[in-house]
Amino acid sequence: MRPGQSTDRRGWRRGNGPARVLLERGAAGALAALLAVGLVGAELDEARAREALVKMFQDGLHAQVERDAAAFASQFPNSTNLAEVVLLQAQARLALGRADDALALLDAHAARAGDLADEYAFWTAEARLRKGDFAAAAEGYAQMAARFPVSPRRLEAAVQEAVARQRAGDLAQAVARLRDPAGPFQTGARAQPDNPWAQRGRLLLGQLQLELKDLDGARQTLAATNAPALPPPLDWERRLLLAQTAFAGGQPEETLSLTTNLWSALTNDLPPARVAEAALLEGRAFVARQQLLPALQAYERALAPRFPAPLRQQALDHIVELTRNPAAAEPARARLRSFLEQYPQDELAEPARFGLGQALLREFYRLSDAGTPATPETVSARTNRLFQARALFEQIATNQPPGPLAPRAELARAWTLWEEGAPRLAEALAAFRNAAGRLPPSEDQATARLQWAECQLRTRDTAGALSNFWLVATNQMDTALP
Repeated sequence: MRPGQSTDRRGWRRGNGPARVLLERGAAGALAALLAVGLVGAELDEARAREALVKMFQDGLHAQVERDAAAFASQFPNSTNLAEVVLLQAQARLALGRADDALALLDAHAARAGDLADEYAFWTAEARLRKGDFAAAAEGYAQMAARFPVSPRRLEAAVQEAVARQRAGDLAQAVARLRDPAGPFQTGARAQPDNPWAQRGRLLLGQLQLELKDLDGARQTLAATNAPALPPPLDWERRLLLAQTAFAGGQPEETLSLTTNLWSALTNDLPPARVAEAALLEGRAFVARQQLLPALQAYERALAPRFPAPLRQQALDHIVELTRNPAAAEPARARLRSFLEQYPQDELAEPARFGLGQALLREFYRLSDAGTPATPETVSARTNRLFQARALFEQIATNQPPGPLAPRAELARAWTLWEEGAPRLAEALAAFRNAAGRLPPSEDQATARLQWAECQLRTRDTAGALSNFWLVATNQMDTALP
């Protein structure tokens, strides 16, 4: 019998709560007892031990399966269930992140796999995929599909082969394999058009064509997908791919018509990265349509803590960029303030503070422009912006341990002191000098040293100023730093 034959072939759902506790104490305990003592009905004991292992695997007790499967193999070395138990043990090792150990186990027992030879071949390729050996995984899936043409895993292997080739960077070959009319994917998909792996494979093909800029091919593939037959998560993915294809083709209006219907309770159960990508896409489409407030809302959605950090950073960068647009500057600053109030210790709090500080400093300069009337309200707003920006920069520059933006924040803080003129000149000099010492060789470091020299000139330290000007002019900025 195949592992968990009566369950979903991709594996078993992990349980929780009282049921899991009972299984852990009951099934695992019963199995330990069965394996610890010799009972008269050895065949019955073996069947019960196998059943207990399957139940533990079903409930996600992978460490117990790994331990007790080894005990089963020792107690029942001639069991007709041994190949199945070894496969369970290998799958448990994969679930525990031990891909190399899973490979070793499968290789050692492959010759005795019997009717499970296709499963052993599939999971060997899967283990290579999990460990990041994508080229070997792709070949393993391809060989499995070729050797076992009637295996229930064949269609899944064909899709996983394309996934492995995609991760290896061989997108063209992944597309070619999925499109081959005589290949395992197309033959399997024609025979079982509503099979979940046929549906996933079509969506993957559309995604790969999109990545290769084959927009017409992507549209045709996605349009040919039978939307009514798709379960909600896959239909959501289809609509997102169509929206991405539309945006890549310069059609932001069509993009928005597709993304509008993506937001529902379903998104709570979808891969966070894909949901964040949908929000970012919608934001970019709104910007392309000059609808900046809805764009901010979309980017703010992508800032949610449950999303991957790189995608959240993109969302933050987009919001900061919109602070430069006069039509969106104030709402964008408000979004940054709201984020910092809600998540003051978030991993993006420092770049959010820095971005908000820069935005406030730019607003200070705008209000200081000669063309801006110097009304009492303007003067007050200008002063407030400068002080608010300085407070944010000081928080970053003095935080311990210092973050990666601390040197740039110190330079920005120095500028806020410089803008107050003679009363804060000594403090500005010290801040520019400190920034020059903290910054790596760069344009920012050159700026810090030049401003340090300007402060020295104004405080009548002519020799010090000339020295700093000379060091910048001769590209010796790291010399004599404090």
